[in-house]
Order: sequence, then C-alpha cells, then structure tokens
Amino acid sequence: MEYLAVEIKEFSETAPVNGTKLAKRVTRDPGAGEVQVKMTLAAVNPSDVFSLQGIYPRMGRDLPAVPGFDGVGVVTKVGPGVEGFAPGQRVTARPWRADKGDGSWQQYTTIPANLLVPVPDAVSDEVAAQFYINPVTVVGLLEETAVPKGGYLIVTAAGSTLSKMLLSMAKSQGIKTIAVVRRQEQAQEILAAGADHVVCSTTEDLVARVKEITGGVGADAAADSVAGPLAEQLGNSLKTGGLVLIYGIMDGASFTGSAIGVLFNGIVYKGFWMEPWLSGLGPEGQAAVMTKTMDALAAGAMTPDVGKVYPLERYQEAVEESAKTARGGKVLIKLN
Repeated sequence: MEYLAVEIKEFSETAPVNGTKLAKRVTRDPGAGEVQVKMTLAAVNPSDVFSLQGIYPRMGRDLPAVPGFDGVGVVTKVGPGVEGFAPGQRVTARPWRADKGDGSWQQYTTIPANLLVPVPDAVSDEVAAQFYINPVTVVGLLEETAVPKGGYLIVTAAGSTLSKMLLSMAKSQGIKTIAVVRRQEQAQEILAAGADHVVCSTTEDLVARVKEITGGVGADAAADSVAGPLAEQLGNSLKTGGLVLIYGIMDGASFTGSAIGVLFNGIVYKGFWMEPWLSGLGPEGQAAVMTKTMDALAAGAMTPDVGKVYPLERYQEAVEESAKTARGGKVLIKLN
C-alpha cells in the first residue's frame, strides 16, 4: 500500500526544508519482532531541524531519509513473536528511528516492538506525540541534578516548552524552582507553569536574587539550556558543591565559568545529552525511565504545550513555524 512520507533528499544548513520533499513509499509488513504502525501525529523538534541540516549526530548520512524522533500512532499489524501489542493500540516510540532514516514524519512505519511504548488512555495524542525528546529529558535532568525535596533548582530559558515541563515536574517532587527569563512579561506565565520564583536576567542581578531567595545559601543546582556568559552567573548562584548541568547552547557553543568557584567552592559544570545518558542506564534502567515518563504525563505532573497543528502536505510551514519565538507550544504534523 502506498503512503506519503517527508524525505530528506539533501542536507541544507541555511534552508532546511529546501532539501526535502513529500514522497510516495510502500508499506512493509512486519517481520519477526516488528510492528507496523499507522502514524497519527509527529512533533517538530529542534533535533529534527538539525536532521534536515545534516548536523545532528544521530542522523545517518544515507539519503533519502525520513526525519522525526517524536510521534504517536496506532498499531495496524504485529509480526511473529510480538507480545504486548495488538492492532488498534496507541503507541509512541523511544524514539522513532530517524537515525536509521525511518523517522516519524510519515504515514506508516514498521519498527522493532522493543522500541515502542504503549500510550494509556489518560494521555492524549497531542501529548504522546511529544513523549520522547522533551519529557524524557526532563526526567533525566531531575535525576542528574538530584536536588532533594525542599532544595532549589535554577531553570534557565524558563519560557520554553521543556523548561515549563521541568518546572511542573520539579514541583510535583517537592523541589523549589527559580526560573530565569529574559523578558519580565513572561513572569506570570512562568509562575503559572509551577515556578516558585522568577528572575529576569536582563534587569535583575541573578546572583544577588538567588542568594536572597535561598537565604544566602545558594541553589543546589541549575539546569541550563543557554550556556554562554550566563553559566558563570549560575555557578556563582549555587551553594558549595553545586552543579551546573548544561543541556543546550542557545547562547553559542561556548560558556564561561568561575575558576574560583570550581577550585574553592566545588562548583561542577557538566554536560547532559540524553542519548549517552540513557545508554549508560542499560535496558532495565531505560525501561524504568520510559515508565516514569509516561506515568508523569498520565498524572499531569508535566504537560507539554501544544502549538499549531499542520497537515502533512504543509510540513514545510510546520518547520518554519517551529523556528519562531513565542509560538505558544510544540508544532505538530497531522499524518493521518
């Protein structure tokens, strides 16, 4: 049976969608241990745009390739030896195989059953379509920063979809949060997302405000997606032995830190990239993270924002929309 898929024909750093096209493919019946899925929705993440540009480390170089790490669909067929999945069941994946050129931006896909995650009734398609990249990262950030109940976690770029989920999840675990924004008008929105305090880095002294909030002690850790000069301010805002966990580079590929803070206050700067972190957990640890993530989504401990939804035929507009600031949530592509 023929179906439509977004294919990368050539990589383009300056105009990512220009190297793509909507192409016809033919479905493949599942083999042993495989499941065929009719895709419903796919998310447009920065990692997907990096895939179109050819700069994402996990994206294979063999073209044509179908991008998309996040999405949700319905099982249509199961192969021999598959247990726990049946036609009609909603599923997401950890992740869809964009790194193999067989991602979520297509109407059908056949995938190993061990990569699938069942979607409970309490989780909508719009939320399940965002299961992997952001929610699993939130779980990883909280586990790596290991802030105790009642402790303080600084969250930068607090207006992002991921950061708001992190604020909400931290609150559900009894962690106090200090959200860092660049525009004061974001404050009410961020407080509503679950932040205990909001600091505007462009108009306030971040270090002084954090020390004031924490009674002069400093925060336990910072989850930072900005890097750049802000990283030094974050380090100076932490208590002795505090951790700055950098998981993004919104302000460039380098960062500054205080050598005095590292030497005499035991401040640690560390990077977080989800794939190596998950690999280090082993199969049982990975399964536990997926369960914890889905349970949190089902319970409403974190809820991804949903932005505009585009039909598959308008996927290029979806990619362009995803690059806009203040877009209101994750952009999705409706596949079927």
